[in-house]
Amino acid sequence: MGTRTSQLATATIDGHDTEFPTALRDGADNTADLRLTFTVPVSLREIEGALWFSVWTGGVALADLANPADARFLVVSALLDEASVDIAAAADELSQARRGTHRGEVADRIRQLAADVFGPTVPTPRRARARAGVGR
Repeated sequence: MGTRTSQLATATIDGHDTEFPTALRDGADNTADLRLTFTVPVSLREIEGALWFSVWTGGVALADLANPADARFLVVSALLDEASVDIAAAADELSQARRGTHRGEVADRIRQLAADVFGPTVPTPRRARARAGVGR
């Protein structure tokens, strides 16, 4: 097969490249022969779901995500390594977290982190509806 390639996956988010190991290659005793490239459109809600899954379910501390590169790393790892249904369920869980509770505080911090790191360039359902002229 041609030249062997890196064992790390690479994701580009708004011009920021993030390299990360994937569960698929973790412990693989064979080398990667090629690189698969695809583009995945995600909403801010899905990014929040990936963060919630990693923090609430995966035990990652919010303090560990203070560096934007670490937050991007965690999101792309979660989106690739976890089932889409798990990320969607996590986004639903986050949306149901009640203010004034510990879960609500964590949810608010995750929402703010997602907005700070991934910014307004990521479409939210409200922005998409506004652009389409829906709800006016």
